[in-house]
Amino acid sequence: MNNKRFVSTILLTALLASLAACGEAPAVSDDTTDSTSDTSAAESSEYKKPDVDYKGEVITIAGLDNPNSSYAISSYHVIMEEENGDVLNDALVDMTRKVEEDLNVDLQFYPIDWADRVKVEDLTKLIYADEDIVQAAFPVAAGVTTMLGTPALLSDLAAIKTLDLSHSWWDQNSVKEYSIQGVQYAVKGDACFYSKGAPIAACFNKQLVETYQLDDPYQLVRDGKWTQDKMIEMATAVAGDTNGNQKVDEMQDTFGAIFEGSSLGYFMMGGGVDFSRVNSDGSIEMTMFSDRSVDIVEKLVPFFRTKNICLFDQDWYSKYSSPFTDLFVPNFMENRALFYTNQLFMAMDYRAMEADFGILPIPKYDEAQESYYSTSNYSWEDLLIVPSTNRKLEVTGYVLDAMGYYTQQYVTPAFIDTTVLGKSIRDDDSAEMVQIIYDCHIYDIARVFSWGGLNEMISNMARKTKTDLASQYAGLESTIKAEMEKTIEALSGN
Repeated sequence: MNNKRFVSTILLTALLASLAACGEAPAVSDDTTDSTSDTSAAESSEYKKPDVDYKGEVITIAGLDNPNSSYAISSYHVIMEEENGDVLNDALVDMTRKVEEDLNVDLQFYPIDWADRVKVEDLTKLIYADEDIVQAAFPVAAGVTTMLGTPALLSDLAAIKTLDLSHSWWDQNSVKEYSIQGVQYAVKGDACFYSKGAPIAACFNKQLVETYQLDDPYQLVRDGKWTQDKMIEMATAVAGDTNGNQKVDEMQDTFGAIFEGSSLGYFMMGGGVDFSRVNSDGSIEMTMFSDRSVDIVEKLVPFFRTKNICLFDQDWYSKYSSPFTDLFVPNFMENRALFYTNQLFMAMDYRAMEADFGILPIPKYDEAQESYYSTSNYSWEDLLIVPSTNRKLEVTGYVLDAMGYYTQQYVTPAFIDTTVLGKSIRDDDSAEMVQIIYDCHIYDIARVFSWGGLNEMISNMARKTKTDLASQYAGLESTIKAEMEKTIEALSGN
């Protein structure tokens, strides 16, 4: 079932570099208390304020806007104008003001409606109409892949002379990943606000760990023993018929873990499964079949769907309009669930918990796995692009680098503090874990583009309690191959 198609050497190099982003487990410092601030201070000499004055020129930045969401992260935009006393909000305001002061520009926000985040039709229409309304945008990764189907929509970031992507506030793995056919279509960095919360993390309830006298999860991570089997063992130990009525009561019993359909794909990547591989000859090969991938599916799918141990989203849509907000979050916050694996930004919603919570990376497949691996929800991870209609490239480049620098200085530390603040004190162990999650972020081109609905196929296996990975893939193989070829041809200019 190997599907191969030739791609450019540049694409090959990019993908190999991004996939090797965390070949070894990151070194963990014994003193993490001030790690974020120390890093920012050490790197501050990188940024040199440009000797320019743009006399109040308006630069419009498009970013995600989801005002009707109940998630705490949706209260923020990539740039903010008004202080309100919230640490993260005010850090974004500080960043915005510093950029405006340094360059004498007026930054304006253009909303990317949440419902349009994947199709990005509004932004695409502006570009097709040759309207220079938006100078830079931060759509989600899934939306960027949509736009890559028509590469002429996007500017080459590497050609913007005032934008230096070698700086530490730009993710160098993403610089390589999105440099295709010699063109830098997109990049991820500190300025990408939602990308800070998009990585998948496993939050755990500290009170339940103590009550059931479980192993210290933080030490398990440090010792390389935080594995899928260990997670199952701990979850099973906690789950129970709390009210003693011998049936599952989702708001009264105690559960070991909370999952959703997408969790299976996250755990496969966290377990070291490569969905695709770029070979030395420049061809792409689908590589998701292995003893490891089969074992993960056959082990985790039944575990996810064991109703007296795990809460799974598909089981509760008939009863709750939003199982996440109406069932999952309350259960975790009220000490009725040990683990909740979801986007890192969910930790922002747990700050009102009476009990403390902690943050962990996705567990390894087994102890022999060399490193932890993290991935993101591509419907939340935002990337920087510059529309091809931009006629203000010089000032835009200065703005974007300044945004990257000041976000690194102000916003990223505030975000980590916000997510790892348990009750009223900073959890330095979780801060250490968040850094591991960031350091071990990996990419997989098949997952990024989800050719043939690959990601949905994996999610549906969990939803439908199917473990026959080979036969499920076989039904999509021809579609995956056709869409992969179409993508490569578009990016090659053919």
